[in-house]
Amino acid sequence: MSKITDMSELDPHLMGTWKTVYLAKVKYIDKSANTPVTLSISLDNGDFMPLTMQYVGTGDGGQQDAYFHTISTAKYFQFMVTYISGTTDFQFDGLEIQFTPRGEEFKVR
Repeated sequence: MSKITDMSELDPHLMGTWKTVYLAKVKYIDKSANTPVTLSISLDNGDFMPLTMQYVGTGDGGQQDAYFHTISTAKYFQFMVTYISGTTDFQFDGLEIQFTPRGEEFKVR
C-alpha cells in the first residue's frame, strides 16, 4: 500500500505548504501473531526511508493499531506499509497521520 498526499484533501489551504508529521497509526486486522510490519516514508518524492519495523498482532482477529513515531517535515509525503513473512498474515485497514502545518515557503533576499 502506498499513498502520496500533501494533506490538501483535508484542507485546500495545505496544498504546497510545509508540514511536520509526528505520528502515523497503521490500522490492521489482527490475523496473525508477531507479524513484521514496516512503515516507510518518502518526503517530497525522494527515496523511501523505513521509519521502523515492528512485530504486531496477537492473532485475535480484531481491528488493531500500530503506532510509528517520526519527526518528518516536507510539503509532500508518501507512506508505504509493507510486511514480509512466509508464516504470518497481515491485512491493512487504514492509515491515520498526525501532523502540524508549518506555512508557506518564501525567499529572503
